[in-house]
Amino acid sequence: MSGIILLVVLAAWIFVAVKITGFFVRKIQFWVTKVLVGMVLFVLIFIAPVADDIAGGFQFRALCTPENILVYDEEKVRNKRVITNESTVKTINKIIPIRELTREWLDPVDGKVLITHKMYQAKGGWLSRSIGFPQGSPPYTFDGGCDSKEYYELFEKLNITKVED
Repeated sequence: MSGIILLVVLAAWIFVAVKITGFFVRKIQFWVTKVLVGMVLFVLIFIAPVADDIAGGFQFRALCTPENILVYDEEKVRNKRVITNESTVKTINKIIPIRELTREWLDPVDGKVLITHKMYQAKGGWLSRSIGFPQGSPPYTFDGGCDSKEYYELFEKLNITKVED
C-alpha cells in the first residue's frame, strides 16, 4: 500500500514540477533556450524536496569511513584485558542531524584508550522529518546507519578479554 502512495505522490510532484517549470520558461522566445532552461529548471525543482537529504548523504559518508568507525592498534590490544568506558551520544549538526554513539575500551591498569568504536545514525532531510514516514524519519536517498562489522569479531580474533568493573 505504501508503494502505491509513493507512486501517487511522485506523479503529483512531477505534475507540479512541470507546471512550475512551464510558468518560469513561458516568456522565453527562442525554443532551444526554452528547452535547455526548462530541463535544468525541472530537474532542480524536482529534486528540491530531497536536496538536503542528498547533501547530507555526502556529509554522512564522509563521517562513515573505516578509519573513523573503529580505531585501535592491533599490537597494543592483542591478548589484552579491557574495561569499557561509558558510551557517549552526541548529535552532529550537519545539513541533516547525525547521531554519533562512541564506545571506548580502556586498559584497566593505566586507563589509556585502546579501542574506540563509533556508530552513526542519520535522520532524513526536512521532507522526511515533516512527513514522519517511515517510522523514525530515516533519509530517503541513502542508508542512514553506519557501523563496523569488524568490531563484533575483534575481541575473539585478537583474544581480548572484557573485564567487568
